Amino acid sequence: MNKEADGPLSLREATSRSVWTRVLDGLDELDGMGRVPLQQSWTYGAAMAHLGLGVTRLVAARNGKTIAAAQVIERRIWGRLRLVTVMNGPLWGADVAEHERRAVLAQLRARYRRRSGACLFIAPDRGDVPDVTRLYRAMGARRVMTGSATIWLDLTRGEDGILAGLSGKWRSALRKGEQAGLDLKVRKAGAGDLDWITGQEHAQAAQVGYKGLPPAFIKAFAKVAPNDVLYAEARHDRAVVASALFLRHGASATYQIGWTNEAGRDLAAQPALIMAAIRTLKGKGITSLDLGGIDTVNGAGVARFKLGLGGEVVQGPGTYF
Repeated sequence: MNKEADGPLSLREATSRSVWTRVLDGLDELDGMGRVPLQQSWTYGAAMAHLGLGVTRLVAARNGKTIAAAQVIERRIWGRLRLVTVMNGPLWGADVAEHERRAVLAQLRARYRRRSGACLFIAPDRGDVPDVTRLYRAMGARRVMTGSATIWLDLTRGEDGILAGLSGKWRSALRKGEQAGLDLKVRKAGAGDLDWITGQEHAQAAQVGYKGLPPAFIKAFAKVAPNDVLYAEARHDRAVVASALFLRHGASATYQIGWTNEAGRDLAAQPALIMAAIRTLKGKGITSLDLGGIDTVNGAGVARFKLGLGGEVVQGPGTYF
């Protein structure tokens, strides 16, 4: 492709939700994935802004065609020093040439020059490490952290298709849970629900040794988008034995928290609860479910559980600075 014939690249801010939604919908139509990572959704940025962080949504276009978008989060560290992050982005349209990607990244870097006190870190959501590293090296960035993996489940398939994708062990657990006489409820999360599940998550994280999104973020998300936080609960003999929290963002959703006690594990409550939530999400027009990060070393059991749902594993290439 002739670079000179491309026309100038523009990088502008999207300041309204409707514009940002149209931009992401256009990119989804171009790349055919239909998946917007939580960290690039309007509501995620709105929650971060509610917590006092800086949020900028940038749209790159050439010849009137949107080719990329990036939601940028800024946190002041000390004095003029700012931590600037693009998590699971930028999002690209289909068939964007490498030199166009370089041009977008160059403008992004120029906007946040280190001498202005900004330390820019970018963590793309996907891509082969050698290719992505070469791209970011061209803009003067180096890989400073390895990437994490997540699993996306396609909800556009019918329920039979989703069930067919389950592993044999997951399907057996689901059958057991659905025959256990559980009382399953999926509803808009209330304040009490959020206090309950974030408290359980905090205790679970301390015991297992991992870090999830802080309760303050979950509550901020619910504050700015109360209808987009779904709480799922399984009871047996009136006692809660499993619960889960889902964050809806556009046509995608994220399985944010899952909790089960010993009785719930014996009853296979979590598989039955997740399937009930999937039915609810499908009914609300959700087409893709991000099952969350997997760690096959430190969280092998959770990873096996998520992998058993038969989704697509997407490996992030790492963080670049």
